[in-house]
Amino acid sequence: MLGIPSVALLLIGILALYLFLAGTPVDRPAFSGLLLILTGTMFFLPFIGIYAFTAPVLGRRYLSGDKTAISAISESSSITNSTALVFGGTAVFLLLLGAIMLGTSTWRSKTLPKLPGLLLAVGIVLSADPLFYYQPIVWVSGGLLLFLGGVWIARHIYTTTNDERTLR
Repeated sequence: MLGIPSVALLLIGILALYLFLAGTPVDRPAFSGLLLILTGTMFFLPFIGIYAFTAPVLGRRYLSGDKTAISAISESSSITNSTALVFGGTAVFLLLLGAIMLGTSTWRSKTLPKLPGLLLAVGIVLSADPLFYYQPIVWVSGGLLLFLGGVWIARHIYTTTNDERTLR
């Protein structure tokens, strides 16, 4: 269930980062990264739905004695399922490209520190689980990197824009 609000916060943060980078020399790659991450996230939403809404129901059925109930999750999200492979593969590919473009845009930006861009790029990649491990520790570590990079960038933007306002 934490995946849904975290995706919403990711999209808001990515949009805010792009709006900060808009009009700078890295505008185009940042915009491309924004679009790729938005599209990749849309392809990833069915998996979040499976884990958020189907897993608790199937877990209860499993605990009630239906030993085959739990296999529905793995069958619906496994790479052996062609639909899951297409959606998951497309999501991971788009998120990977978008993370690289937005991370390098942040890195090449003259106004933002470099390391948070790397944290964001790695965090998005880990959150997308590119190797299809489906391990919560991978998602949580990606989310933690996203959180740290996002807070770092937000704090930097807040302090520098406040300093500029004070100077005026």
